[in-house]
Amino acid sequence: MDKIISYLTINAIMISQGSVLLSAKRHVKRYENVVLNCSSDTIPLGKTANLEVNGKSFTAITLLSTGECFSSILRNQCTPDVCACSSRGVWFSHIYDVVQHVGRINITCSMILKVHGSSSDSVRVNVIDFTGPTLRTDPELPFKAGTTASFICLTDTLSTNIQFKWECLGNNETMSVKAGLLNSTKYSSVIMNDINMNHDGNICRCCINVDGITAESEISVSIISTPIIQSTEIVTCNSSAVNLSCIIKTGLPLYGFNLWTHSVNGIQIRTLNGSMNMMNGKESILEVETCSFQEAGEYTCNAWNTHGGTSLVVNKNISLQVNNVIHIIGPHERCPSIPIYHSAPASGNTPNVYDLPNPGYLEVIDDASSYISTNHYAEID
Repeated sequence: MDKIISYLTINAIMISQGSVLLSAKRHVKRYENVVLNCSSDTIPLGKTANLEVNGKSFTAITLLSTGECFSSILRNQCTPDVCACSSRGVWFSHIYDVVQHVGRINITCSMILKVHGSSSDSVRVNVIDFTGPTLRTDPELPFKAGTTASFICLTDTLSTNIQFKWECLGNNETMSVKAGLLNSTKYSSVIMNDINMNHDGNICRCCINVDGITAESEISVSIISTPIIQSTEIVTCNSSAVNLSCIIKTGLPLYGFNLWTHSVNGIQIRTLNGSMNMMNGKESILEVETCSFQEAGEYTCNAWNTHGGTSLVVNKNISLQVNNVIHIIGPHERCPSIPIYHSAPASGNTPNVYDLPNPGYLEVIDDASSYISTNHYAEID
């Protein structure tokens, strides 16, 4: 109670003496504007308030006898979006466009009061210059469900008092950005999210606070419902069994694998059943039991998921290469009418048919061959 009484007493003394009060935002971005509000507890002479910026006259605002408000810098009556006066002439307001560089500007409002003469009040406004924020993603939108995406917020400023605030797919964080320094003026903040179909259409927003000035940028997240297949592009084998596998990445609950296809030179030879990895349910495994030239070629993994009643299918090719196998069909230079079969390795404990002496095949010796094997057999009618 004593504090309240003291405050009221001090306030009453100030009113009885007459005073001027100037208020304005203490932080403003360059090329924006600041609203200057100047008031007095008594009516000033001429019902006029004078505004100065850094010691130089900016404008004088006067309440005319007609009740209109006049600004000297406008040389005209005030418009509501620029300046205003109270009906008694004790309060004046004016917009000031900040064009100064980064730093401080001193603004003063003065009035001439009947009893006390000239009275004034001043404020210091910090001018902050920054661009942004800009918000981008990696990879670019639209995302594929089942992937991990980075959201990157960037700003350029000379200030070092910066905070980023994220409101993005349930990731709400506030962080200072000393660690996000790119160079002397550029700052960044990065968050990562695992993307699923529930994020489609959500808003991701990055807000920055630079010395008390805030700005924000936002994007709408869009999701592609097509699944992603991950696999090794090339698999090599010698003579033992080998497994081919592919993994589906999707954020949808309904997904699966179709039959694998085996092709050679773009021609489909057969379809094969793969087995599901029961540990994760998102991997199809195809076992190739023998590593012979007949198994070489392109194996295609076919995966699907369902979204909105529509099945979306994607595929991924895996090239199976058999080591030390040269299997070429074509006319021999000495016997153009006879197809030539270059030798291939045995499968398991069973020798390859072309490696066995057989009256149905003709061995052709080709010493000039650049291939490893020099024993070849030609089919005889």
